[in-house]
Amino acid sequence: MTRFLFIIVSLLVIVHTAQFQELPLEDEIKRIDTLDGSELLHEVLLIYDSLTRLVDYDTKVEITNRVFEITKDRDEQAHAVSLISTVRFAISDDFSLFEDAYNIAAKNDNKDLMIYFDEWLVKCYLEKGVYDKAMLILLRMRDLSKEIGKDESYRHALNVLGDIYYNAKLMEQARVLYEEILQYYIEQNDWNYWRPYMLINNLGQIALFNKDTIEAYNWYSRSLEIADSVLVQPYRNNTLAYTKLKLVEIFRLKGEYKKAFSLIKEVEEYPSGSVFEDVMQEYYYQKAMLYFSVKQLGRSLEMTMKLYPSDHITFAEYRFVPEVYRLLAEIYHVEKQYVKAFKYLQIYTQLSDSIEKQGNIARSIILLANSNYETIEDENKMENQRLELEQQKINIINEAERKKQNVILYSLIVGAILLIIIILIILRSNLQRRKVNRSLNLQKQKIQEYVKELRIANDTKDKFFSIIAHDLKGPVGTLRNLIQLLMDNYKEFDEVERLEILTSAVKSSSNSYNLLMNLLDWSRSQQGKVEPNPLNFNVNKSIENVYMLVMDSSKQKNQEVDIQIKEDINIVNDKLMFETVLRNLLTNAIKFTPVGGHIGIVVDRTEDRTTIHVKDNGIGIPGDMIPKLFDISSKIQRKGTDYEMGTGLGLLLCKEFIEKMGGTIAVSSKEGIGSEFIINLGVVV
Repeated sequence: MTRFLFIIVSLLVIVHTAQFQELPLEDEIKRIDTLDGSELLHEVLLIYDSLTRLVDYDTKVEITNRVFEITKDRDEQAHAVSLISTVRFAISDDFSLFEDAYNIAAKNDNKDLMIYFDEWLVKCYLEKGVYDKAMLILLRMRDLSKEIGKDESYRHALNVLGDIYYNAKLMEQARVLYEEILQYYIEQNDWNYWRPYMLINNLGQIALFNKDTIEAYNWYSRSLEIADSVLVQPYRNNTLAYTKLKLVEIFRLKGEYKKAFSLIKEVEEYPSGSVFEDVMQEYYYQKAMLYFSVKQLGRSLEMTMKLYPSDHITFAEYRFVPEVYRLLAEIYHVEKQYVKAFKYLQIYTQLSDSIEKQGNIARSIILLANSNYETIEDENKMENQRLELEQQKINIINEAERKKQNVILYSLIVGAILLIIIILIILRSNLQRRKVNRSLNLQKQKIQEYVKELRIANDTKDKFFSIIAHDLKGPVGTLRNLIQLLMDNYKEFDEVERLEILTSAVKSSSNSYNLLMNLLDWSRSQQGKVEPNPLNFNVNKSIENVYMLVMDSSKQKNQEVDIQIKEDINIVNDKLMFETVLRNLLTNAIKFTPVGGHIGIVVDRTEDRTTIHVKDNGIGIPGDMIPKLFDISSKIQRKGTDYEMGTGLGLLLCKEFIEKMGGTIAVSSKEGIGSEFIINLGVVV
């Protein structure tokens, strides 16, 4: 009943807000039809700013379309703002409109408007997952705002860049940016907001990351001193609690346990609700580590379990992964419960590897964006060099012609007796010119080949980021929304509703993980960093290992998996590539086979070949889709029988790995009956 009343009240507030905002907006829209130039641009900017606060989506769409039609033939700068709004409010998903708007502002040399567009471009591209363009625009905004002295936009760009570097563990780059922004707060003596304290605490965390406890202590002590004397609620207690907990960590690392426990007690005295949930998790973690350090294992385990969620799969998005599992392993090891210790150590190792792979992908995106930003200037330099070469060619030809004319002139003066010498000189001059032309043509050809290689590399990069933006944003965004929904309405949901949300979150996180794994393998393969490592390995054991990884998924759908291998088979090839290919094929078979279906793995061998068949009686593949399965330009993506979402990269990765292994892969399928993938590999040992 209470929740129902809350929903009714919320709807009334939304309707009231929409009605309150619609009237002045209507007046502004009527007014822009009478304005021109800078006045029109100013009024359209006001409308755009009002739209960002408007609640009703249909009203946003209607107003955006009206402003778009009014401005398109009146003023190109005002129209540029309407181009941004068409994408910002989901009326169009054409990102090229962003650059159109920016180019209009650049054409009119309106640098303030260029920066204004860039701020929204960065926000929109980050929301849509187009990380490479977001980084390039962010770097452009940083340089332009610094050039014209727009300090607030410059600090905003540095702040976003610093957070990106910090989250990607590029700590030195983050430290430089954070210190530059912090200097502004110091000069302005502006300490009434949480941001400067976060900057100081991040600098302390960077020092801890670099194992410099002295510098970290200085940063956290400084943050604590200023916050205690200046900061007010609602951020005061939360900021003080977090800073004290980081000092607890430093005292623990230095073995000063008495000071650490004293600070823990101070944190416990803050009123309930004044310390946010993420800081409370930091409290449990630091207290668990502190109890472990003083050998109070029971209390350490008690605090650790407060960090341990009921559903271990959702733990993959948790802040303290994988440290909680490492702590559990250490506690049980000290208590000589070696089975449990080994279990948690295995989970810790797996999660650490997964997080490291995700971090490598993030760092690659950031570094590649920086490299592309610098490449733009390099391409301009290449064009200048080409023009210089053309000019040199003209100068050489002109010089040759001048010499020829001089020779002719001298020949006429000397007379007929020197005619043969003149002819020889002319022939020699022509020969030199042809040599120069050949040399220049070769240089031009090399430049053209280099440009072609750059374009091919850039196309591959665009495909890679297109896959990330299109496929990764869905499951990650869904997972974030599901967790946020559960956090915001936890008490209102019953157990069945919570379980449904958690089940959806598990599927989304699994999709994200599978995509990241395939993206990492595929990108390394495209960069030529993956080469086969031939080893003698047992096919039977490899198939069993892969099945154990996907067994839970097949059991959830009550599927029968039949593995038929008549004898032990050993081959010499790359074991990791083989297991990656088999994992993708099994995952697809499980995904596209209904509940209660059948999946078969059959291995045959001859004197010189090993053949692996992966069969299922699932939904099959349409005939027109089969030729596109292994083509990156026609990336296929289908939902499974339980609405599982595919990554779109699995079969591409299978084909590349099988070809690198010297084998072949083929597919046979009938829609509604099932599919069979056949792998042929090399010599049997």
